[in-house]
Order: sequence, then C-alpha cells, then structure tokens
Amino acid sequence: MGITIYGCGQDEAVLFREIAPRIGVMPTITEAPVSEANIELALGNRCISVGHKTQITNSALLALSQADVTYIATRSIGYNHIDVKYAESVGNSVENVAYSPDKRGRLHADADADGRAECKNPLSAARIFMITD
Repeated sequence: MGITIYGCGQDEAVLFREIAPRIGVMPTITEAPVSEANIELALGNRCISVGHKTQITNSALLALSQADVTYIATRSIGYNHIDVKYAESVGNSVENVAYSPDKRGRLHADADADGRAECKNPLSAARIFMITD
C-alpha cells in the first residue's frame, strides 16, 4: 500500500520514512503542495496526506479523484484549506487525525498495541500520519 505525502518538510520526511515501513506503507514524499501539476505523484496510491498551509483547489480535488485517489488525510486539526463537501462529491473522503498537541513536533500515529494503523477507511493507512507544528 502506498501514500503520497504532499507539502512535506525535511523534518517530517525523516519521520515518515522511519514509520512507514513499520506499518507496511510505501511513501512517496514531496515538499510541493498538492496541485494539478503534480497529481502524477499520487498515481497508484489511493491515499494522500496533505499539510494545512496550502489551500487545495477544487480542480486539484477533481484531478485527484480522476487519478483514483479516494482518501485525503490532512495533517491538521481543521479542514479550512479543503472544500470537504466538494471533495466528497467527487469521490474523496477527507479526514484529519485526532491528536494531543506535542510541543516537541513528534510524529503521532493512531495504532493499536501491535503497531497496526487504526483507520476509519480500511483502504488506507494515510490517517495515521500527523505532524504537529
């Protein structure tokens, strides 16, 4: 299973690369925010992870849907950078990750005692990734 991680800083990338193999996920990582111009990075991955610092346009949401992305996890508490209703209308589920803020900027994962991701969407381990700022 793969996930494309958009808007990923170098500090986040280190943590994603460390955690991903433990939960059986192959990450495709880019510092670039998701856009129509780089949708090809998500090809073959049904899940993406996005940061909160860039607005995701409806045209990018449509392009993601056309690339067979069905799940968008945002590394944020809120959704104000994504038109969730539009995303759902084109076939994408959007979720954030519940977390307790950690001033150390550590990677958080929703996982059971064996380290398996607990995802609302069983198609994806995308929801397990959360970086606090």
